[in-house]
Amino acid sequence: MDFDKLILFLGLTFSFAFGAMYVLLSWALEASNFCARIGPRWVVADGLQRKPHIFALLPYVAGSRPGGPARAITSEPISRMTPGYLGHAKVLDARREISCPWNIALLIGAPLSGLLGAGLAGPIPASASAMAAALCGGSAVRLCRSGKSTIRWAIVATVAAALATLALAAGAASAWAISVPWLAIAGCYAKFRSMSYLDSMGS
Repeated sequence: MDFDKLILFLGLTFSFAFGAMYVLLSWALEASNFCARIGPRWVVADGLQRKPHIFALLPYVAGSRPGGPARAITSEPISRMTPGYLGHAKVLDARREISCPWNIALLIGAPLSGLLGAGLAGPIPASASAMAAALCGGSAVRLCRSGKSTIRWAIVATVAAALATLALAAGAASAWAISVPWLAIAGCYAKFRSMSYLDSMGS
């Protein structure tokens, strides 16, 4: 496979992982729009059951313990005026298990971001490309396990700087480009985990 075809392949697979992560995080936030917290229990509007692709993510959104939260389905509509409405809450901020669907998408996309970035920066030694992939993959695990927004953003920025340094040391023609895919996927992940549903809607 020649260099241009390799970059195209990496770009397509990275885009697929990025897209899956983005959609899953968007759906997870949307799930909270149908929910309210009453004590330890989540009350879920029955309208969410008509969106099975979103309903299936609810245990991960709320999963403060194995199996997700205690919850009850209600036929009553849930809106911004409902006491305990969770569309205001940053329901993705707390740490979730690695097996969470959007975490899996990030863990697939992050190493690819390192490889794609290395290719965009210009032909560099294979060892440097492997280091970029390993750095992004390992840092993605730390992102998944972090329960604080400031730490997640610090990881995003630190890795971007480390990638640029690696590319410079490897003699890349466009060293700045190596960080672009990482900043895209990790920055998107960090932003979504720091948002509420209403934030995502600009409300």
